[in-house]
Amino acid sequence: LQAEVLSRRGLICMEKGEEFYPEAERMILEALGIAEKLSNMQLRGEIFSALGLLYNWMENGEKSIEFAKRNLSIQKNRTTCYEAYDQLGSAYYQISQYDSARYYLQKALPTKNVAIKAGIYMYLANIAKEQGDLATSLEMERNYSAYLDSIQNSRYPYEILMQKTNSKLYNKKKNMILPSTSTPTFSLFRLELSSSSPFSL
Repeated sequence: LQAEVLSRRGLICMEKGEEFYPEAERMILEALGIAEKLSNMQLRGEIFSALGLLYNWMENGEKSIEFAKRNLSIQKNRTTCYEAYDQLGSAYYQISQYDSARYYLQKALPTKNVAIKAGIYMYLANIAKEQGDLATSLEMERNYSAYLDSIQNSRYPYEILMQKTNSKLYNKKKNMILPSTSTPTFSLFRLELSSSSPFSL
């Protein structure tokens, strides 16, 4: 219970802004130290995932990959752990390893979580653009827009906060495909983390 509380407090701390990242890291690493002494692999996976997300936000691609891989390694069903694949793909994207990023993102596409799907298509659109495949980039961008519309037209649009992960990564490089300024961007973060989300598997 203590590890779970620390991990959740760390996630909440992350949302307060960059100046709180060190405190979030301290709390989640402390949670991991406790969880590694327990046999609860689900809890350990959640903490690995939280650390992977934190290091993604901190733009530490290597650390993000490390914990995304550790999360993936303990998944019981490697064919349906879509969130783990999505996180690993986004970590590879951050360090510009586009082939690896595309491989893992595509493995996450069968998810029924429309928030994750929207994020994946946004990544894939940018990867295709970086690699000069404009036709695929436009197709992926259309898919992204369709899923974003689905989120915005759902019953819970304003429960989704601004998508911090994507905005940080996509604004980091030039010539990235960004959502239209006429279309508000909602956060995929809460939906991806919450197993009670109406879009979860």
